[in-house]
Amino acid sequence: MPIAIKSAKYAVATFIAIFLAQWLGLDYAVSAGVIAILSLAETSKKTVQYIENLTLTMILSLLIATILFNIFGYEIWVFSLYLLITYPISVYLKSDNAIAPCAVFISHLLLEQASDFNWWINEMLLLVIGVGIAVIVNLYQTSESGQMNKVKVEIEAEMQTILNQLADKMDTSHHQNYLLYEHIDQAYELAKHGEYLAMKEAENNISGESQIYYQNYFSMRSSQLIILYDINNSLDNIFESTEQTYDLSDFFRHVSQELSEMNTAAKLRNELAQLKTRFRMQPLPQSRNEFETRSMLFDILLDCEKFLNLKYEFYKSSQRLKYLQNKK
Repeated sequence: MPIAIKSAKYAVATFIAIFLAQWLGLDYAVSAGVIAILSLAETSKKTVQYIENLTLTMILSLLIATILFNIFGYEIWVFSLYLLITYPISVYLKSDNAIAPCAVFISHLLLEQASDFNWWINEMLLLVIGVGIAVIVNLYQTSESGQMNKVKVEIEAEMQTILNQLADKMDTSHHQNYLLYEHIDQAYELAKHGEYLAMKEAENNISGESQIYYQNYFSMRSSQLIILYDINNSLDNIFESTEQTYDLSDFFRHVSQELSEMNTAAKLRNELAQLKTRFRMQPLPQSRNEFETRSMLFDILLDCEKFLNLKYEFYKSSQRLKYLQNKK
């Protein structure tokens, strides 16, 4: 989310929450603004999750603090005892991220030396105003679709470069391209960033429209890049160019041209199957080096198969997703 939009959300939510609390004549009205800020999470889903935790911890805090204050009096050590009891319970309930604002609310009871029904109402109204305004303000979310499409283009361009450089590496014996690892790392970071954007888009999707396609796409690319990393490692151990390496380099260049997200990879899988058959039909290796090279190349073929299977499965899942969406 752009900093300007996030800043505007904080400012608007805080102002409205405090103004509304003051208009209702509530004590400690500023606390409503603080709650609004804390409840403005990065996504709508996280905002709702935080509000659930906050509400649960607030009720728990008021119950425990009221009992302790009425038994032992309104002392600082009693406030510490409240925290000593409440925090472990909130950890168990997985709502400990809300303990700090709840402690602020309980400090109001300590300062006022009162925990009667009127103060319960005051604190709960501050909570309701704060979280309510946060939910309303957070309904406005910027779409990540444009950014995700940009990342997709960047990943595919980077992967084309990687595949072509892997092909070059096969064509030249003793060819060590250490920049390849950099390209793979950069592409992998892009894929992970894409997964993060897809997760945000899904969590902000108020209409319920599925963002599974984007999540599946970036996950598929991440897995493919791990395979390319393994292939690059394998090529580092091949020290001579053979007929098989030239065949494989041609195949890699063909894959780089067919990398589009809409490509089914079906033809490439057939081409790979034919290449594997040709490899098996070759005469047996005549030397140890040739045997090791042939073995390494066959491992690379198996990695290529995994690479293409990931794309094929992604295409099938995306088609199923479109079919289900069209049925709605």
